[in-house]
Amino acid sequence: MKRLFTLVMFLFVSSQLMAQIGGNALYFDGTEDYVGTGYTSSLDDFTIECWVKGTNAPTNTNDIGVIHKNGNFQINWDHASDYYRGAFALSQDETWYPASFGTLEAGVWYHLVGTFNGREMKAYKNGKLITSKIIPIGSIEYNQDQITIAKHATNSAFFNGTIDEVRIWDDVRTESEIKTNMYKELMGNEDNLVLYYKMSDGSGSSLTNNKSGGTNATIYGTPNWVTSGCFAGSKNCLDFDGSNDNILMPQSFNDVFHGLQHFSFCGWVYCSTLDPEMNWGTIFSSYSSSNAGYERVILHQLPGASKYNLLLSIASGEANYSDASTNNNIIKIGVWQHYAIVYDGTKSTNEEKLKIYIDGIQQILNFTGTVPSSMPSNTNSGYIGYYNGGNYFKGGKLDEFSFWSKSLTDSEIHEMMFRNLEGNETDLFAYYRFDESDGTTLYDITGNGRNGTLTNMEASADWVSSSAFNTWIGGDSQEWGTAANWSNGIPSSSDNVGLYKWALGNELTISGTPTVNNILFSSSATPTISSGFTVNGNLLLQKNLNIGANSITLGSSGYLSEGSNNLTASTGTISTTRSLGTQSSLTNIAGLGLQINSSSSLGNTTITRGFTTQNNGGLSNPISRYYDITFDGSFSGDIAFSYEENELTNAESSLSLYSSTNFGSNWTKISDARDVTNNLITANSLISGTRLTAADEGSPLPVELSSLTASSIKEGILLEWQTATEINNYGFEIQRAIANNNFETIGFVAGNGNSNSIKSYSFTDNYLSNEKLSYRLKQIDNDGKFVYSDVVEVNSTQIPTNFELYQNYPNPFNPNTTIKFDLPKKQFVTLKIYDILGKEITTLVNETLNAGTYQKEWNPSSLSSGVYIYRLQTDNFTQVRKMNFMK
Repeated sequence: MKRLFTLVMFLFVSSQLMAQIGGNALYFDGTEDYVGTGYTSSLDDFTIECWVKGTNAPTNTNDIGVIHKNGNFQINWDHASDYYRGAFALSQDETWYPASFGTLEAGVWYHLVGTFNGREMKAYKNGKLITSKIIPIGSIEYNQDQITIAKHATNSAFFNGTIDEVRIWDDVRTESEIKTNMYKELMGNEDNLVLYYKMSDGSGSSLTNNKSGGTNATIYGTPNWVTSGCFAGSKNCLDFDGSNDNILMPQSFNDVFHGLQHFSFCGWVYCSTLDPEMNWGTIFSSYSSSNAGYERVILHQLPGASKYNLLLSIASGEANYSDASTNNNIIKIGVWQHYAIVYDGTKSTNEEKLKIYIDGIQQILNFTGTVPSSMPSNTNSGYIGYYNGGNYFKGGKLDEFSFWSKSLTDSEIHEMMFRNLEGNETDLFAYYRFDESDGTTLYDITGNGRNGTLTNMEASADWVSSSAFNTWIGGDSQEWGTAANWSNGIPSSSDNVGLYKWALGNELTISGTPTVNNILFSSSATPTISSGFTVNGNLLLQKNLNIGANSITLGSSGYLSEGSNNLTASTGTISTTRSLGTQSSLTNIAGLGLQINSSSSLGNTTITRGFTTQNNGGLSNPISRYYDITFDGSFSGDIAFSYEENELTNAESSLSLYSSTNFGSNWTKISDARDVTNNLITANSLISGTRLTAADEGSPLPVELSSLTASSIKEGILLEWQTATEINNYGFEIQRAIANNNFETIGFVAGNGNSNSIKSYSFTDNYLSNEKLSYRLKQIDNDGKFVYSDVVEVNSTQIPTNFELYQNYPNPFNPNTTIKFDLPKKQFVTLKIYDILGKEITTLVNETLNAGTYQKEWNPSSLSSGVYIYRLQTDNFTQVRKMNFMK
């Protein structure tokens, strides 16, 4: 029986969330590339800021301009009067006054800011004040020269490196304003904003001025648009001493909890120590101290010998409370772990209302009381790292905390775990990156102003660097071993890694057999797997992953989370080795799909999952999954063999479980206890050195397929096949897969029932594409039994003769629609969505494409119903169409 999967409409794949972390920047070659803004007006009190990454470190060779107004002011990457450093400098009465940014290194993103109030100039690096200088009273002699980017106009010294997010203001930005906005894009309509270049918009020689109503700048030379990543990565965090360090939250933070029926929290936690005899260690809390603590929401680390577990306590009145705790030994010492809490008070049972995830995996919870149907209504004290009564976080680091007035799905949690948020996501009510490097304020990046105040903490010592997660940017190449491709450098074996695909970024090639802790293959990424790899933590799949002939090793506590996706391979495998004692209930070992319970200890155990059909030994229609298992102890219990629908080669109702002790040369049937609803076959027999697979308990289907071919023709793809004999043949479903994705049924051809002579069949697929296409037949008998043919592949070579943007289908639509377009030649293409007022909603395509037919899917589930406009633009073609979204 086919399993029904719930399709999760995932908001976070939208361009709104994916904006600047993988947005564009401009790379300048250092010889002739620069931008002329055309802005010549004078500025009195002003601020200039940008993100910048130099290809080379400063060398004291010359003043190299990043932002420059000839004879007036400048931000320099290399300042000649200050060795190996950049500087903010301005000229007053023909005298230049520099304010150093301190040491700058090659290949590192820096946020540089210079401010001047007519007397005092300040230079900030990454939000931290580096130099403050009072200059003599005088006047700046402004000229009519324009502001340039990447060029020192006086000595024509061009900058070599990448620049992003250039902002010029005609007021002095405060430290708070700088730190609140440095990690997110602006709206463009902020007061006193003069020039704003996101570096994500423009075409040809024009650079869009994202200041509302601003005039675009002119690009000179040939700078390259590249993936930025300037905002990306876990840069800094806060280190707590375990004694009395905490962060006091404002009342506006507590107010949000009042009566919430949907709530989520996500954050990274690093425990340096966890004394089991000490009081509870608090991650965050919001509670009412005036009501004996009965109005509260608290995330605790529990005390007690060998517990090391988490507890979430929610109380909305003394008689309406619940404590939910994980199983023991969940918390790890000396590693970063991701905690996520999801609450939905509209559900019926405790298990539905409250969920806790550790490193992306939902945990079993033990409940006390009934989870209330809403959050507390009068909390007035909120903290990070503290709860009433001296319950402080027990020592370690905290990073990347987000608080939501919605119930996140597991897919949403996975997609955001290893990357930064933008800060303007729907229902995000507080977001703390912890990326400040000084001061006593923890800034809320949402712009809601729910800033926290460091209490009993030493700002000079407690802001430390973070390694919570490492994000793939792909701005330099496809290579795993290139530091510039990652937000935090080449991943180490302890890194938590997120693999994403950004607009201009390269897809990753996994090579060199790397080892990581946790790793996410996001829904946007399609990496090339050129070697095996080891995952000591959790392997999270947000899309199908084919590892080919390579092998994955899961560490002793590793876990495979496929969700509704599938891990597949040709001859590759995934395996784990761990010590297994007794198993009191059926346990899915390492998430590999083989469940075991045993009243005796299995000892040192290795389980390997393979993906090839076991065609030797006389099996009939074996599925494309097998397990090898060896163990040191003895087995006394049950096993459950899991399978997926796409692994079947015959009717599910005839499956049985087979075992082999000689790697498939001979097979013994051990069970036909099928649970076709849950895709399981159970048995109570298992010996070490066994290979397990599932196959048809009866004889093969009586249709002999003698040939199957696929060829490209003018109309699309022609499939032709023949049968030598047929008995009881109902017909053939034709199934297609595009670029190694899942197969889908695209047509049906009736069979000939019974035949002893050659029968020929054909089917034309009118789909035109330059992608690799795979086809197979699903031959179906009159009694419902079926079998799949081998897969044939073909590359469509049909090239369109004209540019064409087709009407989306379906239209009207809900929840998603497909937009198709033709390119008769290689072009740089943008495909953008706008609302009816012309406001840009998202970009579906922004890259150079080969000639061919393409289609893109759009899911606007977070938007309101209405008419939307989509526009295709190339170097010499533009076409616009309308579509109607109906919720």
